[in-house]
Amino acid sequence: MPENPVMPAVAAQTITASYIYAAHYGYSDRVLHNDNQLRISPLADAAQEPLDQQLWTRPEGRSVEYRDRFGNRVRRVRIVVQHDRLVVATAGRIRLATVAPAPDDAAVDEVTDLPDGYDFAFRSPLVDPAGVAEVAREIAGDARSLLAAVRATIDWVHREISYRRGATGVTTTAEQVLATREGVCQDKTHLALGMLRALRIPCRYVSGLLTGQVGETHAWLEVLHPRSGWVAVDPTRGVLFPPASDYIKLAVGRDYSDVSPVSGSFLSKGAATECAAVSAVRFADTEATFDDALELLARTWSGTAPDRPERVQERDDMDPRTATPGTDRWLTDSRVYNLIWLGRWLERAQNVARMLLWAAEHEATNNLDDVLGMAADMRGITVAADDSALEVLLTRDSGGSLRGCLEAARDNATHVAPVEVIRIVGTAIETLNRHDPASSPADVATLMRTVLATLDELHRAVEEAWFHSDALSEEEI
Repeated sequence: MPENPVMPAVAAQTITASYIYAAHYGYSDRVLHNDNQLRISPLADAAQEPLDQQLWTRPEGRSVEYRDRFGNRVRRVRIVVQHDRLVVATAGRIRLATVAPAPDDAAVDEVTDLPDGYDFAFRSPLVDPAGVAEVAREIAGDARSLLAAVRATIDWVHREISYRRGATGVTTTAEQVLATREGVCQDKTHLALGMLRALRIPCRYVSGLLTGQVGETHAWLEVLHPRSGWVAVDPTRGVLFPPASDYIKLAVGRDYSDVSPVSGSFLSKGAATECAAVSAVRFADTEATFDDALELLARTWSGTAPDRPERVQERDDMDPRTATPGTDRWLTDSRVYNLIWLGRWLERAQNVARMLLWAAEHEATNNLDDVLGMAADMRGITVAADDSALEVLLTRDSGGSLRGCLEAARDNATHVAPVEVIRIVGTAIETLNRHDPASSPADVATLMRTVLATLDELHRAVEEAWFHSDALSEEEI
């Protein structure tokens, strides 16, 4: 069931744990702009209760916290001072239930159509159930119950997929894991997700920390049960329904692409050259500091962790649109300016598309336009009495519409972008141009999923083109 900011107290049989997570990133040249989303804040539910938390970045930046569509706590941090290394760290205390859940058995049909499982029952960016359906049916297709199907799947993945570091990456798909039969916890989890979804069992990816040891983040999954809600299973450890005290749950999603502890982009002439992450959880009621996080990094990754990053205060007047060339960190009308505004227009396009998708999925009747009219008003967009709010938000030539955001992004891209990036933006605009004004909410939802998939492709192309190549000249930096 979706996590909530306010949850019932954790069960009486509990234990308190203290945790640290720290990550260090190094770059081959100065970074001008670093924009990251941090999903490293524990969730609150009936099995774990965060007591306190601190979160740091060095250099410091401006930050805002929000909850994403899956209920995860996200801290977005934007750093606009020059730096060649970045440290992200968090520490806190949490109360965990020590009694393992004991879900009763159920038929698979009981969970197939549960509303809480809809987002987690179908294809996602790294998990395509159709690609692993054959092996899923071979292993668990004859299972007569939910628990039997889950047990058969988890046991098979645990036994047949060898644990090997370096064999896969963060973009490895479930099908690729099945083909190579090797990977790490993330890969085993992706394959198990695909197999269970192929059997029509809703399940979601979980990112978090293993308790009682020093390591990195861990991945496991949760299966939706008709009476017990989301229950954990771990294909890497071969464990079904462990107690909450085995883990600290940080984020949930369809697959790793939804829950990466640190995700985002940076702007630099250079490339990322170092990445080290470590976590530690102890069953002790103690508070940790930023210095403790640095010490943990230094002990675990000798030679890569920083001694103590300098605290750099962000300047309020650091704005690429107003900086004076030669006297500040940005050049007006340079490629830096266009790169930043390209990113902002793409973010706005994604926000509009997600809003339209949500409205279309939740309003299957004729009041879709009324809902969108209110949404347009919240964005400061005027919808005339004889206008369609859907058309205003979708294709109207304005900065508030989806097409307006994409066309503005294309304008910025033409100054700096390789042909592939401009082509993808054009594809998204052409998709909108084929929209039928008389479309049903279901058609609008399908269109928005297509547009969002195209925007995901665009973000990958932008990152590949600039953030890891010589995108900027020495003069522009």
